[in-house]
Amino acid sequence: MKRNPERFFIVAPIELVDDLENEIIEAWPFLLDETGRPCLDRLILEKFVGGIEIECRPVFAFQMNRILKIASRILWRKSKIKAREIFQLESQLKSTPWSEWIPAGKKIKFSIAASESKTNNEKKIHAMLNKLLSKKFQIVDEDEDFHFYLRHHQNEMTISLDTSGDHLHKRSLSVHKTEAPIRETLAAAALREMLTDISSSELKSITWLDPMAGSGTHGAELLDYNSLSPRTDFSFFSFTEVPKILKSESFWLNHLWAPKNNFKNIILADQNPKALQALRKNFTQPEGNIIILERDLFLMDSRASYSLSQDEKLFVIINPPYGERLGLSDPRKELSKILEHCWQKLKPQRLGFWSPVSAGELKLEARLVKRKKIKNGGLPVYFSVWDL
Repeated sequence: MKRNPERFFIVAPIELVDDLENEIIEAWPFLLDETGRPCLDRLILEKFVGGIEIECRPVFAFQMNRILKIASRILWRKSKIKAREIFQLESQLKSTPWSEWIPAGKKIKFSIAASESKTNNEKKIHAMLNKLLSKKFQIVDEDEDFHFYLRHHQNEMTISLDTSGDHLHKRSLSVHKTEAPIRETLAAAALREMLTDISSSELKSITWLDPMAGSGTHGAELLDYNSLSPRTDFSFFSFTEVPKILKSESFWLNHLWAPKNNFKNIILADQNPKALQALRKNFTQPEGNIIILERDLFLMDSRASYSLSQDEKLFVIINPPYGERLGLSDPRKELSKILEHCWQKLKPQRLGFWSPVSAGELKLEARLVKRKKIKNGGLPVYFSVWDL
């Protein structure tokens, strides 16, 4: 049965909201409805700080958990409450139709944020919910069945139900981590920056090299580029309202979103034994065109060192270990050395580089085409792209 449109909020890092908008627009025609047919609904969206609100049928929003790579999580806007005084808030929460959303006895977690409201006491709000709902449901802090996000701002509370479960960056093959990895959502955004002007027909001609691959986050995101997330444990599967078709394995196998193996080859190299161990554990059965090599970038003096031909279309992406091998006295100088070495010896058509300093502080005689500042685990980092 066709559902009426509802509102969903797709969360993303503040700096990537525009990128998320583009990703949603690209994915929209590939979504499937409750009958398995292509989406013909009009896309309605609005940008906010920290995410994008869309109005659509739940079947489309639920699918986006497996399609969007930049999003952090997808929240279902269930209700809005206006309450200035604490007794008003309690009355409104009491009349909220919790039982229509959640089967009795289920475990519920509440994440509450309150600001610029008369009732700003988050602990008090949590205690109130516990008092109102503990007879019907289990109120927990972890291992929940349903997770609600309550935002009380300027005397208006928005109640949202999480459809994602774990943070959406927890999706890739690179489950064994090395130190300071880039989050999958950021790696996905970086790849989009490097491929913005590349057509789908050109992807197969590109060989990727990550010469400081660490645990292989870039490789995992490249493997799943324009493909469904390998995760299948999303919260929405436990909802009473979830369309049955989403629980069908054939629905996902026949999905319109593009298949894997978009690129010619994906080479992941490192010289660190711990990184190589993590790579081999994460890619125990390397899919398609993943190649794992033990190489020290500083000793590699040509493409041949990575078994690459001179006429190969090569894209290089690097997230160097900022402290361990580079020294702390002059990181700009050491990072510039890595850039120059890669550019001169490997001669890539395109080079993407993560750094704790901006591209303007690095020296490379090449054409800087893009740069973006973002936070990785709360720390500011820069991603820059150089081109021939």
